[in-house]
Amino acid sequence: LVLIFGFQKTFDAFGPGATTFIIPAEIFPSAVRATCHGASSAAGKLGAFIGMYMFPSVTSTIGTQNTFLLGGALYSIGALLTCVLTPCYTEATLMRLRVATRSDITCTTKVLWKRAPHDLAVG
Repeated sequence: LVLIFGFQKTFDAFGPGATTFIIPAEIFPSAVRATCHGASSAAGKLGAFIGMYMFPSVTSTIGTQNTFLLGGALYSIGALLTCVLTPCYTEATLMRLRVATRSDITCTTKVLWKRAPHDLAVG
């Protein structure tokens, strides 16, 4: 049982851990990092709460097997959205972001989604 828990925590750190804790800590500007990091974390916890709250009613409505198929489909959609909506970034992107957001944090999205030529060569 302890071994299974260890495997689960290891694989949890690869996907959800990176998108919930590591990436937001790097890409949110310092002025709003704590607020945005908290909102990002809260959104994940809200999703987990809704899933656990709805599980019994969905299971009783569509059955156990279909509930797990639905869960797999939702997981796949979530993984796809994460891949599409998480901007690629390099150290150069983070440096441009730091400089650009010193006086104006509203340009964060523009900096993260604009790929510089040297970023394409590195990333």
